[in-house]
Order: sequence, then structure tokens, then C-alpha cells
Amino acid sequence: MTDIFYPVYPRVLGSRNEIFILDGGFSTQIQQHAGKDSFEGRPQWTSELNTENPEAVKRSHMDYLSNCSGDLISSNTYQAASSSIEKAVELCDEAILEASHVPRKAGIVGSLGPYAAFQPSGSEYNSSDGMSYPPLADEELKEWYKDRIRHLMIAGVDVIAFETMPCIKEALVALDIIDNVINAKCWISFQCRDGKHLAYGESFKDAVERLLNHPAFVKRKLLYIGINCTSPKYISSLLKLAERVNKKMNFPDKYGYWRIPYVVYPNRGVYCKEKCCYVLDKDDPLGGGDEGILKRCHEWMLLGTRVIGGCCGVDANLIKEIRNQVSEHLFDVLDKENDIDYFIDHEVIESRLLKPVEKDKIERRTKTNDFTDSLWNMCEMPYKNPGWVNE
Repeated sequence: MTDIFYPVYPRVLGSRNEIFILDGGFSTQIQQHAGKDSFEGRPQWTSELNTENPEAVKRSHMDYLSNCSGDLISSNTYQAASSSIEKAVELCDEAILEASHVPRKAGIVGSLGPYAAFQPSGSEYNSSDGMSYPPLADEELKEWYKDRIRHLMIAGVDVIAFETMPCIKEALVALDIIDNVINAKCWISFQCRDGKHLAYGESFKDAVERLLNHPAFVKRKLLYIGINCTSPKYISSLLKLAERVNKKMNFPDKYGYWRIPYVVYPNRGVYCKEKCCYVLDKDDPLGGGDEGILKRCHEWMLLGTRVIGGCCGVDANLIKEIRNQVSEHLFDVLDKENDIDYFIDHEVIESRLLKPVEKDKIERRTKTNDFTDSLWNMCEMPYKNPGWVNE
């Protein structure tokens, strides 16, 4: 008898007409419950607390759910050993149930860091050590990822986040696996050194273009592309580069087009080694710190960001302020998303060099009310499926 797995999270991920609030930096929030010394310098970082101090892990998740009404929480699995992944997702489920008394009222994001995050050199952030990265052949790297993905799928996450990706090659390897996992959905977010380049110096624009040409995108298994663990002052420039190549792809259905949304969760300011914390970025024209994020939320939304959260240095209090900013501008952003005049005349659309016949086609679909309510909400929701990887 075949098991049937039903959708757990009720909202549609991957939609241009829905904006989600993601949680903040887990290592930042858990310091309030377990202290920094409980994980600082340990091989698996905060992931070791899944078994050593599960109550602190659960309380950290609940901070984002209760205080911020978060839509999505990330599992504490960024640097986790495979053996603790299912336990980490179980703690997410327990936190959601205790916070809302409703199963899966918030979605669970299965966090997976890059191979470099498991190296002692911190090489997901730079290539200064001169290593050839990733140091594994493609097939070896796939095997490294497969086991972690399998455990996340068995645990029943709603979407897998391949985050802090330092280079294009590793992102494509991750997508190759997702493309062959039943019902798997994911996003890819890159760590960027400036407003144009990934951590390893490759063009962010090229990275987006490569992902949009991957079969996983066409199959709607890649739901978002984005940026994390990056200074907020670079985000807008990076999103504008992405918009230049995020063209209206030919999607195999009667509505014809889909444009991928973005996920953004930046750092709070810059890290100060002397103070061992994140401080104001003096080079940020908007002042850095909290304001460096809050004052830019509206612009990020207008540029197509549909998941907004935080990374290093961002706690539950700041996520609550981000939610307030998103709520304030929500209707303005979605009105522009559905406004045909804005949609056609916006400079980003013009840069795509749409032919007049294509503009007419868009206008006809919009006048029949098919355009805004159809394709964006056709995303198949993730199912709670074991997700065996096709060998």
C-alpha cells in the first residue's frame, strides 16, 4: 500500500503574491537561552545543542514564533551531523505547536550550509586560503549532500534552504540532487562580498542566470533565489543585477510566464572582533545596524523579495520590527506587482527588451484577470514525503 503524504503548511511558498517573514540568526537568539560559550568554537556550532540542550533550541524558535508571529523558522541544522537533523526538525515542530497550538501554523525551513561551513578555516566567506573549492569532485559532493537532504525530507520540512553558498558550482550540485528528490522544494541563497560578487569572486548576476537555466527551476523545485549573511548595504545592488536576468521564462502551461521571487536575510551591520558582536557599519549611508535593514525593506520588496528575515546579529526583536515594516508596505508592493502599467513600464521590465507582441500578450491576460491569480499560486506545496533520492 502506498503512503499518501498531505500538505502540512497551508500557505503557498514560491508565490509572487505572498510575502513571508523568516526568522533571524539562530546563533544570535540562542545566546539568550544557552550562552555563547555553549557553542562557540565547536565543530558543529549550535547544532550540537539539538541533543545537549534541546529546550534552549526550542525556546529560541519560540521567540520568533511568539514575539514576531514568524511565518517561517529555520531548523538548527546549518552545520549539523546527519544523525541530529531529524531531532532538530522535531524541535521546530514542538516549538510551533507550543506557540500556536496548531500543527505547522508556521513553515519549517531545512537549513543546510555549504561544505565549507564544515571546514575550520571559515572558507564559506572567502577564498583567501587558496584552496580549490569545493575540494571534492562533483559526485563526492553530491554524496555529501544526499544524506543530509534525505534526513530533512524524512523529517518533513516544507522547503530546504541551501544557504551561504560561496560559489556557483556548489549551488548547481545542490540543485542537481533536488531535481531528483520526490516533492523536494528549495531555495538557494548566496553569501556575497560586495554588491556584485559572490564570496569566491564570481558574478552574482551569472549565478542567477545559471540557476534559472537549471531544470529544477523549470520544474518549480527552485522556489527562491537570494542573499544571506551579507551586509544590507549590498542587497539592493545585488537584487537589481538579478532582475536583469530574471526574465519572464517560458513556463509550460497556458499562462506562459513565471518570474522567480527572492529571499533576503542579511547580517546586522558588521562583525567587530574586539567586541565579539555585530556593530553599526560606519560606511553604510543609512547608518548600519537595525536601520540599515529596516530602511531598505520596502525597496527589497519592490525589487521582488518575498521572504525577508535576518542572519548573523539579527535577533527576535529586530525580526519583529522587520515584520512591522513589511506590513506597512505590503499592499503598496502587491498592488504594484499586479498593476499592468507599473508592470510593463517599470525600468526592470523594459531592460528585458520585451517585444511589443509580448507586451500585448501580457496586457490581454491581465485584463481577463487570469494573470495575477493563476500561475503564481500554482506552486505545488511540499509534501511530508520520505523523499528518496533517485540513484
